[in-house]
Amino acid sequence: MQPKRILPKIFLTVGFIAVFLLFKYQAVLKKLVQFNINKAGVYSDNFLKEAGSAPKRLMPFVTTDKEAELKLSLGVPFIDFSGGDWREFWNIIYGVFPLDPPDASGLPQRLRQLTPEEVSSELIKLYPEAFSNFKEGDWKGFFETIFRQ
Repeated sequence: MQPKRILPKIFLTVGFIAVFLLFKYQAVLKKLVQFNINKAGVYSDNFLKEAGSAPKRLMPFVTTDKEAELKLSLGVPFIDFSGGDWREFWNIIYGVFPLDPPDASGLPQRLRQLTPEEVSSELIKLYPEAFSNFKEGDWKGFFETIFRQ
């Protein structure tokens, strides 16, 4: 009968110690919980590709019409594109990338789509012979072609 009487005393002692530790370290625990909530938020935003406040560009289900239009209107380099080139091109236009620094130390980077200026810069790097001579109006027409529904 002795173990039955000692068990409540052990639980009561452990409970008091737990309450004391929670009270003493509540600020640290609150900070840790808030950090993990922020981290989970970044991961969920990245998973859903909804990071940032800018409207998202959605890739059309079929891109062959756009590809044909680009081949006809611009020619080089689109005429010589292979399947891999098209995948890389569409990834630059519609993909998401970890470009900005994390919101806080220890948090993952948020993913976002490239801005039109960043898209043009990436395309100039990849295909300098075709895109380095583009003027402002050329880029405007290019993006209108790309994003037209």
